[in-house]
Amino acid sequence: MSAARKPSYGRKWLTNLRFLATGIFLLFLIISGITALLIQNQLREVKNQTLASDRVMTGFLSDLIAEHEKAAIGILQSYASRPLFVNAVKSKNVAGAQIHLQDLKKNNAEIDLTFMTDQNGILWANYPVFPEVLGKDLSYRDWYKGVRS
Repeated sequence: MSAARKPSYGRKWLTNLRFLATGIFLLFLIISGITALLIQNQLREVKNQTLASDRVMTGFLSDLIAEHEKAAIGILQSYASRPLFVNAVKSKNVAGAQIHLQDLKKNNAEIDLTFMTDQNGILWANYPVFPEVLGKDLSYRDWYKGVRS
């Protein structure tokens, strides 16, 4: 009888080992699935927070650019109303216009270059002075077309 029980005991142990391995594997799958869901949820939250932060920053930058443009337009309008500058432009007095262009650049550090064109887009005054570009036609440029319209 003892010989008959040993193989039965061996099979029971082997069956228990398979059951244990299957249980561990299923537990591993469950934990892996839960971990994957948690990671996916965390990534979704980070993405949403990043997008919300980007929207706030975009709105801030948009407002900043609009204020900067508004200030730039105000500065240009104040120069356009200077009688000496208006007279220099009307008479195409390059030296007189350059004085005002130089003053505009000096008082506004964000300006790198100032220039004047006629109604046809021909550059006739600039500061700093680059003589090689005087007389160049800028009317084909997209920014000129936008300003012109």
